[in-house]
Amino acid sequence: MNKLKKNKLYICLMLTVVFTVAFLFMHYKGGRGINRTLKEEQPTIEKVVENELSDLKIGYITDAHCYGKWKKDGNWQTNWRCTKPMEKFVTQMNSEFNPDIVMDGGDLSDGRDNETLKVLGIAREMMSKLDAPAYHVVGNHEARDLEKKEWLELMGYKKTYYAFDVKNYKIIVLDGNFAPTNRSSKDISSLEDINPEVDDFYPGVVTTEQINWLEKTLLEAKNKDTIVFIHQPVVERTLIKDRDSLLSNGGVLRKIFAKNNVLAVFSGHIEETCFIQEDGVTYYTLPGFHKGNKYIEDAKDKPVFFELTIERGVLEVKAYKSSDRGDNFESFVVNSETTLCNNKGIEELKQKIEKGEK
Repeated sequence: MNKLKKNKLYICLMLTVVFTVAFLFMHYKGGRGINRTLKEEQPTIEKVVENELSDLKIGYITDAHCYGKWKKDGNWQTNWRCTKPMEKFVTQMNSEFNPDIVMDGGDLSDGRDNETLKVLGIAREMMSKLDAPAYHVVGNHEARDLEKKEWLELMGYKKTYYAFDVKNYKIIVLDGNFAPTNRSSKDISSLEDINPEVDDFYPGVVTTEQINWLEKTLLEAKNKDTIVFIHQPVVERTLIKDRDSLLSNGGVLRKIFAKNNVLAVFSGHIEETCFIQEDGVTYYTLPGFHKGNKYIEDAKDKPVFFELTIERGVLEVKAYKSSDRGDNFESFVVNSETTLCNNKGIEELKQKIEKGEK
């Protein structure tokens, strides 16, 4: 009897040990399973954070004004004012900056040689050596020398205004190359395309069709920071240009940009380096390869190109400018400290004008 009790006690003890070991094993295994699940999910969480704060790099040129001529031997020669800075730009983008995209702000061709299609083709061929995809804005020099359908066919777009996504940013391109049908009345409710048969309208106008599309596009992109590119400046005035010389309905666009998630707007056209902040939007007006503005900058044959960098939501624009016709470039950041054309500078100029000072 005592032996039987001892056997039962032994069996119970063994079962207890087995169940305890099994429980500890399952708990350990389950714990490892939970840890493994968390580790597998973590990269997804980190990826979401990276997308929300994703960095962006854009190479930018505007107003290259490429042109050339037929030589006596029958060969075509593109001017060095286009080729030299373009080669430097492409090399720096590929070997140093490594942008996500490259933007051409318009006036890639100058139009002085009646060979706009040829010049644009050569400029595009130079830009095709970029490792990053390049996108184009139509400028007034292209619009006045080509039918827009010719520009679209050459550049490969369906419309002269369009939008696309890069990382967590929305890029919007607008076309300001329209003119009031009745120029003398300044009525912009009736517009016509700038083309070889219509005289260039320097200030430019954005059509109602584009404005409606813009508002819809911005609404759909409300969770994205947006950057806008348009050839003609949208600002109210600069140091050397007043309202009549800038985009005719720029005020309408500025109101739209201010109430939507627009980070910055980039333009060229007037060959002036300009930095203005208004209602949470930063406006950059930047010069081109060589034309320069003699009134404020000794910039003739001093080519400029730009690097746009966004890091954790903060935008920095770095200009590369050459003082020896493109052999060497020095850089500076375009902001209120380095650029005279800012809110404070404009206010000071207005005061001088009111006092009759030059």
